Amino acid sequence: YLRYTLPDESGYCEIFADIDGVFAFDPDRLKRLNAHCEDFSVITVQPCLPVYKGQLVANLRLFSPAVDADVLNQAVTKISGTGALFKVAPYAFCKIGYVRTVAAGTTP
Repeated sequence: YLRYTLPDESGYCEIFADIDGVFAFDPDRLKRLNAHCEDFSVITVQPCLPVYKGQLVANLRLFSPAVDADVLNQAVTKISGTGALFKVAPYAFCKIGYVRTVAAGTTP
């Protein structure tokens, strides 16, 4: 549920939410990715933040015209975990119930 733009001449790649939902990621994995090398960095909005379709949620900055494949592969290995690094959990509409109890002798 994310889409991205190709890097522009200044090296920025923007990542947008493709649906309304909650933006989620593991901050520790992101810190490991950013600490791996100085060729790129990723900044994001806060985790568990409600986002809407088309909202900018992350920005990838490339500091050099090209990133060595070995550096990129090592970074991917370093952040490996279960699932994608970023995701948008879509809102789910659910039926809910409301139960109210009134103690004897009181008015609601």
